[in-house]
Amino acid sequence: MSARRWVESGRRLQSSQSLIAAVWLVVAVVITLSLFGLAWWLEQANSSSAAAQPAEAHAQTHRYAVGAVLVVSMVTMLIAYRVLRKRLRAIGVVGECLREIESGETDITALRVDGGLGVEAAVWNRIADQTEQLRRAAVIKNCDTADPRGPGAARDLDLACDALSQGMLLVTRQMTVEYANGAAAALLQRQRQALIGHQVDALIEHEPIRTALQDIIAGRTTRRSIAEEQRTDERGRSVLRYIARPVRNMDDSAAMLIIEDITQQREAELARHSFVANATHELRTPLTNIRAYVETAIDEPNRDERVISECLNVINSEVLRLDRLVDDLLSVSEVESGGLALRHDDIDLATILRKLECDFRAQADERQIVMEFSLPAKLPVIQGDRDKVNTALNNLIGNALKYTPQQGAVRVVATADDNQVRVDVIDTGIGINPEELDKVFEKFYRAADERIEQITGTGLGLTLSREVARLHGGDITATSQLNQGSTFTLTLPATAAVGVGE
Repeated sequence: MSARRWVESGRRLQSSQSLIAAVWLVVAVVITLSLFGLAWWLEQANSSSAAAQPAEAHAQTHRYAVGAVLVVSMVTMLIAYRVLRKRLRAIGVVGECLREIESGETDITALRVDGGLGVEAAVWNRIADQTEQLRRAAVIKNCDTADPRGPGAARDLDLACDALSQGMLLVTRQMTVEYANGAAAALLQRQRQALIGHQVDALIEHEPIRTALQDIIAGRTTRRSIAEEQRTDERGRSVLRYIARPVRNMDDSAAMLIIEDITQQREAELARHSFVANATHELRTPLTNIRAYVETAIDEPNRDERVISECLNVINSEVLRLDRLVDDLLSVSEVESGGLALRHDDIDLATILRKLECDFRAQADERQIVMEFSLPAKLPVIQGDRDKVNTALNNLIGNALKYTPQQGAVRVVATADDNQVRVDVIDTGIGINPEELDKVFEKFYRAADERIEQITGTGLGLTLSREVARLHGGDITATSQLNQGSTFTLTLPATAAVGVGE
């Protein structure tokens, strides 16, 4: 609404106010005259009966009647006055606001009035708010039009910053947050709008990065500073990296703080270090055994064929162990590069499982573990890579024996239907913590259990086994209870079955 229309509206309100006041005055005069006329009529009516009453009683009745009429008149006028005054008060205040606009007031929000004055005041406040919103929209539109980068450039920049995985905080010289993108709000676990204007000291507890920000703001350094913080909350442990660097501009912004979540990176580094240590141990043990038995065979003075045969068997076993380790390492490299390919063979699971039962029988008997294979009369022969499926089953059964204490039990149960073939490897071993159950399939990961530290392994077997199952269109899942045992289930689709194996 233009200023001229505001002023014209104000003049109409002022005229209405004067008119209502005049009407109220006329009404008051009419009421007063009417009441006095009523009093005169009562006096005339009483005069006719005056002859029958004493003069003194007649005068007293007359006074009471006139007084009652006057009291009623005053009360009526007071009520009318208060009603009209309350009604006119809001209109008068709005009229004052309009006169302020006419005199040059431009801040419409400064002319808000008390909403308790009535409907007129509430409507006036709503009009003022809408006018201010229209003014701000016009200013933003003008700024976008004047921006050499084009309309909406600032909004596009905000969207681009929100698309970053790193958190961004723009810190002022008062150590308050002037800007925050969506990632910063997520990493700091705060609402985005709640970050704006918030003190950085209350958001970040890591003292080195707060000191670095203060040095940058005070101008004591112009170099960027990097610090890392470990956090523990209900979502678990996390590692955040902070990068503080100065901002060179003309406003109050003094520093930019970049926040990155490097939890996965740190866990991967720890897993790689653990893998190197475990792989070194896995390589050193068979090499040490091979060297020892080679020296025994060479130094055997009597050339006893029994001793030499035993040495050769051990050497052959250790060479096979090394071969499996090297195959695992090569397979991990293929998985990471996306080059793990499958051959198309006929896979007779019944034959593979019976061979694995023979291979692991000696190990189970040595540790007094009851090993049982439960196979149906017939299993379908499916299409796939026979060697890789054999490796996956070998890893599952080998792990079950490895992590089951003496006098425990391991059961291998195979079932099949029209859709899939299923192999369950069930053990009564040490079990897996529920919080770590999903992580056992990650590369190089080994559960944080003191009992596992005494068992050699690289943390690659389950990773490769699941990858093999998924490349065949199946999967490997796990369920476990700590100190009671685990069940690993391998499923493969049977839709490509080409025959039936005994």
